Amino acid sequence: MGSATESAVVEVPILHLQSQSKQTSLLASSDETYWRKVTMETMRQMLEFARYTPVARERCMSLHEQLVCPNMGPAPDPKAAAKGCLTSDGTPIEYSLSFGGADEAPVVRYSIDPDGTSQLAAYATRNAQTIESAVQGTSGVDMGWYRTIKASMRLETNESAFGSLVKAAGHTSQIMFGFDFERDGEINAKAYFLPCLAAAERKHTRWQVVREAVEQVVAVTGSSMASVVPQLSMLQEHLRSYGDAIEDSVRYLATDLVRPEKARLKIYIRCPGQEFEQVWGFLTMRGKIAYSEEHRLAIKTLYEATVLLGQARSQDGVGDVVAQTNAFQKQSICYYVLKKDASVPSSKLFIRMDRKTAVSDIKIAQTLQRWLSRSDGGAGYEDFLGSAFCNQDMDGDVTAHAWLAVSVKKGKLTLESYLAPHLFA
Repeated sequence: MGSATESAVVEVPILHLQSQSKQTSLLASSDETYWRKVTMETMRQMLEFARYTPVARERCMSLHEQLVCPNMGPAPDPKAAAKGCLTSDGTPIEYSLSFGGADEAPVVRYSIDPDGTSQLAAYATRNAQTIESAVQGTSGVDMGWYRTIKASMRLETNESAFGSLVKAAGHTSQIMFGFDFERDGEINAKAYFLPCLAAAERKHTRWQVVREAVEQVVAVTGSSMASVVPQLSMLQEHLRSYGDAIEDSVRYLATDLVRPEKARLKIYIRCPGQEFEQVWGFLTMRGKIAYSEEHRLAIKTLYEATVLLGQARSQDGVGDVVAQTNAFQKQSICYYVLKKDASVPSSKLFIRMDRKTAVSDIKIAQTLQRWLSRSDGGAGYEDFLGSAFCNQDMDGDVTAHAWLAVSVKKGKLTLESYLAPHLFA
């Protein structure tokens, strides 16, 4: 199983929102109103650009309005002491469009950091707990791995000592949620766990915290996950070949909120270096994860068309493994997927897009449209970007795009565009 092909998207029935009441939110009405104002129109435009049916659009918008907007945290405050790290400026939402194959329209998705501006020491603070409660009561959702990872990374520090952990980690984020809005209106839920605060508390590396959580998942799941153990060991040896410092370049441990037989464990790690061959060696575990030469050349073309190689290196420490522990330094990332019945992890590349290392938003949009030239999935992307993110300077510094992600699924290259509104900038 040496290919990089990911498993099919798991179908999770529509989240039941009837049980949610406005009283469950901690937000003042002004904060909820703010998030509706700045995100609802963007969501509507994304769903229209992706040609969702009216019924599917209504379901997706209902989840966003009823569950997400009341639980996004405070509106932007430049004086706020706490800062989440989902985006480079701390904005707690990041949108994405997943372009599948030549005959497929994109899928709309996003991630949220519901408590990134919280200064509470509790692992899952109240906004995250509200979302967790809504998700776990839904038919088809399984929270077993979620609870195991959450318990493994739980903090013991009280609130009075929490500030020192935040200072060591560089941010306050502990858990994030992702929602994939499938084209039939079904909504898939995922969770992302950040090891930074737990690592600071335990004086462990971030890799050690993630590895221990994966080992706990394997222990509670049993023999059906036995194949994950050698995959984890393979990844451990891969990291060791880069030296000890890279263990603190781990960003997330993520999982699908579905039954174990369908779920994946995904470990996100910043790349040691930015030159394409450095990134390629890391993505493929120096050849252990198989990609075709055709796919390598296509990914290289995309990478070199969007990344400003050789520029701004001295400004942000690119290539310095130690510097990659900074949560707001958006180094390109590889994630490795650990799955049952696989002998080798699969992988995916997230190419960093920001004002220091990428071309302009308009050139990224044009590159994406050329990449998707065989389909109509990307048609109109440039116009959509200018409309949905009209406050951004499309031809200046990169501000709208956060990442371009590329992987192989069912033998075909897939491309994902990640967009951040930068509301806290």
